[in-house]
Amino acid sequence: MTCRRILTILAVEDLGRAVRFYEAAFGWPRVVDASGYALGRLRAAGATELSALTARDWGHEVAYFADPDGFVLAVARPMNPGVGS
Repeated sequence: MTCRRILTILAVEDLGRAVRFYEAAFGWPRVVDASGYALGRLRAAGATELSALTARDWGHEVAYFADPDGFVLAVARPMNPGVGS
């Protein structure tokens, strides 16, 4: 799977907590895909699962989580690799 680099900017209330969360979830900074491993890391880091990994109408499987500050994270992968990536 080819991944694109995405710049994400988050305004958080507690920088130390946010850094610990993303390091625990992803070994920040690292490229993450919607594998069971990545989803498990989010759960283990304390993210709140909002929606399980599910096929979406736009051609991706997506899971939604909330981080400790309530920001919604979408972890996604194309259902047809090579299309829309």
